Amino acid sequence: MAVPALVVTLIGLGSWFFNLPASLITIKFGERWAIVAAGAAGAVAVCRRRPPEDRAPMASPRVGNVKRL
Repeated sequence: MAVPALVVTLIGLGSWFFNLPASLITIKFGERWAIVAAGAAGAVAVCRRRPPEDRAPMASPRVGNVKRL
């Protein structure tokens, strides 16, 4: 019973920790501009993501390099 209580506590603390700055940004700039900034930050984060070095860029299977037994 201790692990579920810890998980619930951490979820609550995480929500409080991240909702507080979000509410301050919303108060300062308004709801519309806070949503626009969050969308832009998300788009930048997705575009800057690099694939791992050991995978193909789109993580597609390498069909041509299969060796037959």
